[in-house]
Amino acid sequence: MIRVEAVRVGVGRGPRPKRAGKGTLTFALAALLTLALAACANQGTGGTSEKPSGKIVVWDFNYNTEAGKSYQQVDSNFIAKFPGVTIEHVAKPAGEYGKVVQAAMAAKSGPDALMLQTPFAIKDYYTLLTPLNDLINADMKSQFAGWGGMNPDLDPNGKVYGIPYSFGGTAFYWNKAVFEKVGADPNKFPTSYDDLLALFKKLKAAGITPIGGGDKLGIFSSWWMYAAIPGVMSLQDCYGLSNGKTKWSDPRVKRTLQIYLDWIKAGYFAPNQAELNAGDFSGFTNWINGQAGVVWAFPGYRPKLAQDDAKNLGTAAAVIGIDAPAPHFYMAGPTLGWTIPTWTKNKTTAWEYIKYMTSTEAQQLHLDVDKVGPSNIKVDVSKADPDLTATFNLWKASPGNEHCGRTFKVDVIVELGKQMTAVEAGQQTLDGALKVADDIQAQHA
Repeated sequence: MIRVEAVRVGVGRGPRPKRAGKGTLTFALAALLTLALAACANQGTGGTSEKPSGKIVVWDFNYNTEAGKSYQQVDSNFIAKFPGVTIEHVAKPAGEYGKVVQAAMAAKSGPDALMLQTPFAIKDYYTLLTPLNDLINADMKSQFAGWGGMNPDLDPNGKVYGIPYSFGGTAFYWNKAVFEKVGADPNKFPTSYDDLLALFKKLKAAGITPIGGGDKLGIFSSWWMYAAIPGVMSLQDCYGLSNGKTKWSDPRVKRTLQIYLDWIKAGYFAPNQAELNAGDFSGFTNWINGQAGVVWAFPGYRPKLAQDDAKNLGTAAAVIGIDAPAPHFYMAGPTLGWTIPTWTKNKTTAWEYIKYMTSTEAQQLHLDVDKVGPSNIKVDVSKADPDLTATFNLWKASPGNEHCGRTFKVDVIVELGKQMTAVEAGQQTLDGALKVADDIQAQHA
């Protein structure tokens, strides 16, 4: 907003200006009013009265990677819209991004536009980010789901410090030919735990490994929690796992992880289950050539799974009803946000840039080129890979949902993963593992 202030002229310092005639306005006052009206008009459209120009520095960890091949085109499109702008787009290594951002925040110096992982980075750094409420009008607000993650208290109606970006969720994949072989519907995935368990028993009895992935450092057990937690508790209780209002030793959490352990004991996982983690596909060798029936992973893994037999690859959002036939919510939502640090001097251009980067046009390009899900609900996902379409449409149907798993404290999840590995090896009890998670969570109080 452009603020118009009254200027006191000549108080005790020289002659006063002549008074304007009645019914007239001085040129200066008329100019000020014109400026004020223009500012108010621009407030209604989510913009500013200034034209973007000059240089901005942009940081993210996607630029020139498989997840950001479209970014060069997006930058070119933006410069074509605003020829007076230059962009220095800096690709920071994903593995070091957290430390790089932390250093910039400590120094209060860095880029003009910054991509942050959400919602925990918003909570950590919101005092050093520019609130955007005055720039975001109702129409723009309605284009996105996931505004809660842009607020430190997960309040979509409070102050927001970024624009949601990049949809994330978990998907089930299944082999249709294998399902048909054991008499299961090849075009439908179970939506309740009882039906899923019955399916696994059929697969096991037919000599087929029910679950084709495996675990490493407890990561796969965390993925199972993302699918299972919505089946036993509300979204609010899930948020409680991040702020301590819900204990990790809660019977509902214990139940979800006990299911996982029971599956291991029953032989539902591949014998070499320790092969798979988030960046290692070797565990999926159990999937190839119909040796397994089901796996769950993030959308985007489909090309790897489809390399053997794409026509028999089924997919659905990874969510399951456990204490009821249907889950309470779907754990999915934007995983990133575009923000403007408080130190940014060229905020006009930075705002226009993040507004364009998250626009329908730019996010459609991001989806079509990079195969990454949008946060902008106006993007057409009908031609996207089926796993992304299925997960995105389910999330879009209930846009109040957030990926509450992304609010979990990182050190808690990492340690719980290690503890689960120890439980599987018989070196720890499940109760003991959950108590360790509670103890670490208590340190954040």
